[in-house]
Amino acid sequence: MYERYLPLLVLAGLLFLGALWWWQRHRQAAFPYRQVEALFTPAEQAFLAVLDEAVGDDYRVFGKVRIADVVQTLPLRDRRRYLVAQNRINCKHFDFAICRRDDLAVHAVVELNDRSHLQRHRQQRDRFVRAVCEAAQLRLVEIPAAARYSASAIHDAVFGGRRPRNRKVAPNQALAPECPECQAPMVRRRARSGRHQGREFWACSNYPDCRALLDIED
Repeated sequence: MYERYLPLLVLAGLLFLGALWWWQRHRQAAFPYRQVEALFTPAEQAFLAVLDEAVGDDYRVFGKVRIADVVQTLPLRDRRRYLVAQNRINCKHFDFAICRRDDLAVHAVVELNDRSHLQRHRQQRDRFVRAVCEAAQLRLVEIPAAARYSASAIHDAVFGGRRPRNRKVAPNQALAPECPECQAPMVRRRARSGRHQGREFWACSNYPDCRALLDIED
């Protein structure tokens, strides 16, 4: 009795499968994303386990934190220069951020440097990150990737030495300006020789790729 409807049922099933296939392809084209298997690579997971042990219970470790979530861009009169400076930190992140457990204030940030950091473009990125941290007075700890890590050595690297937090800037002390050539943050330098020996000046953090200099106004 139902045999005469069988071809129609088969056709309807094929049409349904075709529509489902088209919908999935269309959705994939509009949203070409998929979930990663893990937030950290096996090498990062191994380091994170030792880092957690090294910082102890009074601190928490967060991974893959945007620089813009830790560092603020100073107000600039030139809106375009402000956006350029902001965009440069929006698209970069720290491997790990170490925060106090009680108030989540950032104590330090950690970069795990593997062999990829030997590449020219990565070295340029690393110089920029160092300059940002220096300008923001943020403690940056760089750890070379290795097969094994010492919790005590990492603890000393993270907490060793004294670095002022929230250091107050004197009224006559200029904040780090932006490079007029490449918009990278500038760093404070002191001339070691020549007729300007001992004199301080601003130098671009992208040196030697950028050799822009600025005088420090008294």
